[in-house]
Amino acid sequence: MPPVLTFDLDTQRRDLDVARDIARYMPDETPWTVMLLQSRKKGTQTAQFFWWEEDVYGYWTQVNSGAGYDDTATDIVVDDASIFAPKDILKIPRTGEVMFVSAVNTGTNTITVMRGYGETAAAAINDDDYVLCLGNAMEERSSAPQEKILQPVKMYNYCGITRTTFGGSGTVLAEQQVTNEQERARLTRDKGVDHRLSLERMLLFGERKEDATNKRRMSRGIEKFITTNVYDAGGEMTEADFDQNVCEPVFKYGTKRKVLVASPRMVSIINGFAKDKLQVSQGAKEYGLDLQEYISPHGRLVIAPSRILEQYYAYHSFVIDMKYVSFRALRDTKLRRNIQAPDVDGFLDEYLTEAGLEFRVEKAHMTIKNATG
Repeated sequence: MPPVLTFDLDTQRRDLDVARDIARYMPDETPWTVMLLQSRKKGTQTAQFFWWEEDVYGYWTQVNSGAGYDDTATDIVVDDASIFAPKDILKIPRTGEVMFVSAVNTGTNTITVMRGYGETAAAAINDDDYVLCLGNAMEERSSAPQEKILQPVKMYNYCGITRTTFGGSGTVLAEQQVTNEQERARLTRDKGVDHRLSLERMLLFGERKEDATNKRRMSRGIEKFITTNVYDAGGEMTEADFDQNVCEPVFKYGTKRKVLVASPRMVSIINGFAKDKLQVSQGAKEYGLDLQEYISPHGRLVIAPSRILEQYYAYHSFVIDMKYVSFRALRDTKLRRNIQAPDVDGFLDEYLTEAGLEFRVEKAHMTIKNATG
């Protein structure tokens, strides 16, 4: 019996860690996913993973009374009284009136105030008038003001299993190919791209589910996470529309450099109106990508075209703040060689990834819909 070479067994049967290699296969096919896989990756030890979200305390609310209030009313109902504490100062911008808050009832969203506390006289208040919390005004030798604390919210997602298989017969392995590249090598490269496209579809459009009966999990994607900044362009989108309705709100939170995962139509729209605002993205070159940046008055958008955004999604795009998304891998991408049954005359390989999306600071991202021209 010939000796068993353990080196040969290892190289034939072991799973090959190709997480970074798969990100490099034809990187221009899925530039956003390439950036995510190379720079925003974190491991997880469980198929369900958690993170904590803490919102910034607000300082705007609105009056909530259909009849409004006259200039003597002292109990005012607002949409959110939790932004106030006793001894805060508020302002009604429409009238200029400043008020002193003496009591707060968050159960009924009612604030009790002293009217006309500043230089501007008390005036009637309308329903939906904006109310701005200026901060507190403390007396001399005062005790500490009442604290206003938001508790972090526990968020979660699941790791889904994505598998992309490919194979061939023993004859295919043995035949000399006319081209320089052997069939197995070609499939390894092409199916690596297919696997990355599958991951991108999951990361963009997936919905969260745990099927306990069948032990199957799905990961929630970008589209489902974004609820605040959803802009419906309703057809044609001009440069002014883009700056005012996309850049202005999305750069209010998060960083000043984000990624626009853009449909081919969105790329055409931006190139049509903003040639003088486009420049080569030097940061993208670090990932082997040749991308452009859109320079707006509010921040920079790296334009990452996506071939996934077609058919129904041909007029959709997503603005993503890369600082607040992470690829959470329970099992990072592996190339598993020779997973076929022992008696099969051929080979069966696969790429396997078990991972999900961590998505934080929801207001720092945006969905753009129906941008047709």
